[in-house]
Amino acid sequence: MAKTNRNFLTFNYVGKVGKQYSLRNRGDQSIIASLPKKARRPLSAQELSQQAVKDNFQRAVLYAKSVRANNPDLMAQYEAVRKGTQSAFNVAFLDAYKGPKLRDLRTDEYEGAPGNPIKVEALDNFRVKSVKFTLFSPDGTRLEEGEGTQAESGFQWTYTAQVANPAVTGTKLRITAKDIPDNMTVLEVLL
Repeated sequence: MAKTNRNFLTFNYVGKVGKQYSLRNRGDQSIIASLPKKARRPLSAQELSQQAVKDNFQRAVLYAKSVRANNPDLMAQYEAVRKGTQSAFNVAFLDAYKGPKLRDLRTDEYEGAPGNPIKVEALDNFRVKSVKFTLFSPDGTRLEEGEGTQAESGFQWTYTAQVANPAVTGTKLRITAKDIPDNMTVLEVLL
């Protein structure tokens, strides 16, 4: 690191020179130094969480821009549900930013026989596109899989079992909900 006092050539110059040196001033001194090396360390849990939020935000902005430019019908649907001063772009952004939520799973009528229903509530800030139900036997093999049907209420989805399951205890149920921007929420439970 080189230091000079009152060097008129480098005084008040700051910044990088190529990829080799940096110029800066401290008081009445001009300093020429090699560029600092970035530490290569693994990201902390907080930094990973912040990066995930940034990535999700960027994805939501790109989705809203894409809908505005390429899908006027969907943009009109977003326009129809906006509130107050909110724009259709904001509704599209929020739809992409927040995924669907699954709650109130009801398996009390499922006894392992074909025709038994399994019900779940799937909620989204705009609309849930699909809810898929997958059942796995206690040893991990897939028994059956299918799309749920949406009730008239708009938030309850029902799947009707198609295959006999003699061992209900220990059966794993995986429910996957998707919304319009393909955000996916997964709920797994052991019966």
